[in-house]
Amino acid sequence: MKRNGCGSFLLGVVFTLVLISGAGIWFFLTNKQAQQLLSKQIDRTATELPGTVDDASVTKPPVTSKTSVTQSSQVSVLPTEKTLNVQTTHPNGTVGILTKISFTKDSTKVEMSVTNGSKNTIELNRNGKEMVLVDDLGKNYSLAAPATNPDVEILPGTTLKGEFIFMGKVSPETKSLNLITNNQSGGDETLSQIPKMKFFIPLS
Repeated sequence: MKRNGCGSFLLGVVFTLVLISGAGIWFFLTNKQAQQLLSKQIDRTATELPGTVDDASVTKPPVTSKTSVTQSSQVSVLPTEKTLNVQTTHPNGTVGILTKISFTKDSTKVEMSVTNGSKNTIELNRNGKEMVLVDDLGKNYSLAAPATNPDVEILPGTTLKGEFIFMGKVSPETKSLNLITNNQSGGDETLSQIPKMKFFIPLS
């Protein structure tokens, strides 16, 4: 009789524990707050495991966009040739017109016609050396004087037309030129036989 009583007691204890466990499980399954707490605990445990890195704790280098900048250096280049319509009139009645300029590696050629409107013979290249080109950088280019007419004489009422060659390479940086007759000794008098005439030649 005692054994049966003891067995019944143990059976009752086991049955009670099963009921309590079942009630706990049922409570957990029906309680959303408990499920959320358990989910957070699982996530925290997984985050703290060795070998795992939280993206939020990693400092990432800023993303920079690389922009390729190409600087094109602008290099001035003289035209091979240029058509001109440059005219100058001297007080003595002389009229000069430039019609074209062209450049080579060692000289500059200018097509020019000059009409002597005075009553006297005139010279444009006094002493065979005073007709020059002057660039805007201050450099002078001397005329290669014609062998048959080094002073470039023009008789009254006549027109001299030809190609005049000035020695030396003009710098690519040159923006303008001036062609000057009788650069040193010329004048602007109405009776001058050595007229000083200036022709402005834009290049750019």
